[in-house]
Amino acid sequence: MKILGKKSLSSKVYVALQILFAIIVLADISVFGLVVLTILGQTSMNILRENFTIDPITIAIITFFITGLIALYIICNFIEIFENLKESKLFEQTNSKYLKNISRSSILISIVYFILLITLEILLKVQYLTIGEEVLVKLLVLVFAVAFLIFGVGIKILNEIYKKAIEYKEENELTI
Repeated sequence: MKILGKKSLSSKVYVALQILFAIIVLADISVFGLVVLTILGQTSMNILRENFTIDPITIAIITFFITGLIALYIICNFIEIFENLKESKLFEQTNSKYLKNISRSSILISIVYFILLITLEILLKVQYLTIGEEVLVKLLVLVFAVAFLIFGVGIKILNEIYKKAIEYKEENELTI
């Protein structure tokens, strides 16, 4: 099977990324609706008590919404890369720019999850969950944070290698 060009693996990945993009858009719209309903429900209940607080579950849902938006940006950049690959534009500066965007966005998602972890550490002292559930939630958030950090750093390293390849390609074209 061909890797580059039309009717290749890269063109199939391009289509799969577009489908994934649509799925995440739908998920983000659903989560946004859930956030609005949760906050409105809590606001109306808390106005009666004259103290407005947001529980950890709502904060987690808001975090998933924010990271979902950032994930859409990452997928858009991957779609652009695979569109270039579909057109056999391999060693282009634009691909390097897209990889840089992906790296930064992944690290940003990692930071958001680390902030969520710290927030949960503070807010879960109120005992919303059992100890086992609390540990499981914090562990899951930590895994997401570390995974996106590793992914972001890995893409950054890959981008530096990619930049060198572009540099060698340009030097090679000048010598011919």
